[in-house]
Amino acid sequence: MVPPTPIPVGATALRPVWTDLPAQVRQEIQTLAGGEVVEARSQGSGFTPGFASRLVLADGQRLFVKAASSAYPWMIEAYQAEVDKLRLLPAAVPAPPVIFDRLFQVDGEDWLIAGFTDIDGRPPLRPWREEEARDVLRCAADLGRTLTPPPTGADWIGLDIEFAQNGDDWAAIAEHGWLPADIIESGAPLARDFLGRMPRTTLIHCDLRDDNVIIGSDGRVHVCDWNFPVLGPSWTDTVTLAISMHGDGLDAERLLAETGVVDDPALVDGFLAMLLGYFTMAGRRPEVDNSPYLRTHQRWYADATGDWLRRRIG
Repeated sequence: MVPPTPIPVGATALRPVWTDLPAQVRQEIQTLAGGEVVEARSQGSGFTPGFASRLVLADGQRLFVKAASSAYPWMIEAYQAEVDKLRLLPAAVPAPPVIFDRLFQVDGEDWLIAGFTDIDGRPPLRPWREEEARDVLRCAADLGRTLTPPPTGADWIGLDIEFAQNGDDWAAIAEHGWLPADIIESGAPLARDFLGRMPRTTLIHCDLRDDNVIIGSDGRVHVCDWNFPVLGPSWTDTVTLAISMHGDGLDAERLLAETGVVDDPALVDGFLAMLLGYFTMAGRRPEVDNSPYLRTHQRWYADATGDWLRRRIG
């Protein structure tokens, strides 16, 4: 049994608000947006310190804007990567289109601003409701089909390369006894098997959680925050989403089976084992001042992933 998530859903990020931005940055956003901002609603979900707000213009138009300064250079890189990669996705992918982006300097400091179409909707409710979970998993399954084969225009790396640096996770876990002996004995070879024979058939989101999903007012499911897409099995994002559903008490096994996307259950076990190693190690790293719930989030995901994997492999 996985305990309820201890993080405040929708309130995990420490972000600057509209009035915190330098006047020149605010003006540049309004110039590119084509109107005066009369309302700004900062988004509290996520685990990064960048500006992320839903803005309303004087003429009633709405847009979603992200901004980051060279105080966090990795945020500039992540936001620019998101913009560049979104523009390569097929139109059939339900992702908010890019409206504008610009990199410029303010008082010697670099700033990146990016504007996106604002989706009228909300993230899925947590704990997950079964019908919403089913709709979101169906979207993820469709996404896998749409992005197979991967779009051209970028030198996409594989999920195995993305996680190569975590290859020693299970050795450290075994050395310190951070997981029960039976799961260590099973998990380490499963993770190695996944990394060794993982197919690269599909461009996957690679960070698909409930806070990167919007259920539109029309019921359509949208996928946001395309910062880190890589190549992997077509079912990867579907399984990643199902982890939190299992943690929230739903029958993730049945919901996953309904999608019909899994063609190699042993490979899914290996993927879960790889993630279990990653979350177990990440949750033991030092706390992050500008993301106070990140480690708690990772530790909960380790619990949910480990519990599901243990049930799957007996």
